[in-house]
Amino acid sequence: MIAYFETVDTGKKRGLFWKKHLETQLLPVGRASFLTACLAVPQGMGKRKVEKQVEWAMGQLKKRGVHRLAIEEQWRRKALEMGMLTVKEGTAWRQGAGQGALWVLRSRGIPLEQAFCRLEAQRCDRDVVRCARILGGKVRYLSVSIKVGQQKLEEALYEQFGIAPQQSAPPEYPCLRIRFPQPGERAERGEDLLMLSDGGWPGMEFAPPQWAMEQKPPRMGDTLYAAMLLESGLCRPEDLGVKGKETKGEEGEKQDDFSQPGENHA
Repeated sequence: MIAYFETVDTGKKRGLFWKKHLETQLLPVGRASFLTACLAVPQGMGKRKVEKQVEWAMGQLKKRGVHRLAIEEQWRRKALEMGMLTVKEGTAWRQGAGQGALWVLRSRGIPLEQAFCRLEAQRCDRDVVRCARILGGKVRYLSVSIKVGQQKLEEALYEQFGIAPQQSAPPEYPCLRIRFPQPGERAERGEDLLMLSDGGWPGMEFAPPQWAMEQKPPRMGDTLYAAMLLESGLCRPEDLGVKGKETKGEEGEKQDDFSQPGENHA
């Protein structure tokens, strides 16, 4: 079972008869469900005591069959120490790479018919292929730089979209590099680089599907919720949207039907 775990300051000091309290709720999403768990922490409790409370709460969740946690950054290491897996926000960034790239191009004011995208990855996995298929039918130029599997992907892009292998485009076409980082790879930032890891593009976040929003815990971030739904199989990559953090949100880019080749001028 997968669960969302958080700690909440009660705003009250620990009284003489205070007892540990973990509030849990099972929420249905589609045909499945996930657990939410909220640990109440008294005001002014010391750091070590809070850690003990968190250990106790995680132990209770393990007894209930929880093996994976969507959790606040500060408690992720503790979850690993307890033998539990943690949801990675990078899951949403990788699986939603195509939608994210289209959003970045739009936010930079670059028309798709004038865009040049370059995919960078160590290995050609399903996330890379999904991203390439989304962009292949939409942008003017698309190139790939992949150490393992590049030739096969280039052949697939040529067959489906008529995109010939290339590594550059005319200078008048703005380039967006889309990088699929390896575990532990140091994050980079740049105005032409979309790093597919948490916070890989300032002001951008992934939006869960609208039908699942009613069950989203109010203090849980959208990208973390989307990643949890993906990792638990409760939604698909094509269900994701993309929006800006500083706005009220806008309709996210959705994947298209790729049964027919899209127009490409490369």
